[in-house]
Amino acid sequence: MKHVRLLHAGALRLNNTFEALGVSPETGDALRAAQKDVLEKLAQQAQSLPADMIILSGGLFATLPVRADLLLRVLECLEQVAPTPVYIFPGAHEGLHDLSPWDFALVPDNVTVFSGTAWSSVDHPHLPVTIHGRTDAATPLDFRNLHFPEDGRIHIAGIDCGNTSLDELQEVPSRLAYLALGTCQITADLKEKAGVCGCAAAAPQALSFDECGEKHFFKVNITLDDHASIHTTVETLPSSSLLFEKRSLDIADLPSPDENAAQLLALPEQHLKRVLLKLVITGTKNGCMIDHLHSFIKHLRPKLQHLEVEDTSRLNPDSLSAAGTEILTRDIAAQILQRLRDCTDYEEKQRLEMSLRLLFKAVYDTHAGLNAEGLSEP
Repeated sequence: MKHVRLLHAGALRLNNTFEALGVSPETGDALRAAQKDVLEKLAQQAQSLPADMIILSGGLFATLPVRADLLLRVLECLEQVAPTPVYIFPGAHEGLHDLSPWDFALVPDNVTVFSGTAWSSVDHPHLPVTIHGRTDAATPLDFRNLHFPEDGRIHIAGIDCGNTSLDELQEVPSRLAYLALGTCQITADLKEKAGVCGCAAAAPQALSFDECGEKHFFKVNITLDDHASIHTTVETLPSSSLLFEKRSLDIADLPSPDENAAQLLALPEQHLKRVLLKLVITGTKNGCMIDHLHSFIKHLRPKLQHLEVEDTSRLNPDSLSAAGTEILTRDIAAQILQRLRDCTDYEEKQRLEMSLRLLFKAVYDTHAGLNAEGLSEP
């Protein structure tokens, strides 16, 4: 009987930038630290299990070229798990690029990078296990050129399939003990799609609101028994230090300051500082609700790592009666002025100032229209 235990994680994307998210420099630093935490968690798990190997199916870096100091830190971290071997299956943007770090990096002895477009294989240094891999190609999920003998060994294959649909899986060898895919899509069990045990691993740390929820890497146990039957079990292990979440809330359901906003939004109460939240406000509002919404956001924001609010609620026309228009206008102007005082971004300040000017213009035009109507009366 032969047995192997491995850890499998998706793309780490260690040098990603976060300008497009609009987060503060502090939150950007926290996200970069969270990416690096994944490597440390993998190393800790590899030592505590202990693991026989680590598989990274996906690029370690989001953009090229890679800074020399970052590459050095990553290689040192991978070397620290030695003698546990690490097998990397980079995507085309990293493995085939003219600036690929794998063309010049001094890779530690325990690390193997599958950067060629043709299938290649290496044997585990101590176990009867063979690992097959290649980098992304025109048809990353076509396994028709992957062949291996019935040699009594455990065979594992890996590749980063990027944005390719998992429905395009073709001709996966039935004797494969585990298929390790990296994907930009959601994490998926490949048993039904591929006919063999395997996982498509999304990135272990989310970097945008397109990747909401807890992320994982996998602990995989493979046994080849004396009758040449393969038994594979997969267990998920949480890997995220920070969580991206999206929620929708009707403005009529806004909690009071005394109510538990985290419970209402189904957020982890004990770990709110782990959460980057995009909150979409829906429904119909009146003038009083605008002030309530402002207070709610002001109360919630410091509890989270980051809060982005998208207000899609509509203003109830009935709330714009002649008696209420002046109060409503005053409330809106006060909120814009408060945001102007708190704002540090130049372009955002320009937008707020324009909004204030347009508000005053709308009020002036309304009063001018009413006065004109009054003058025209006999």
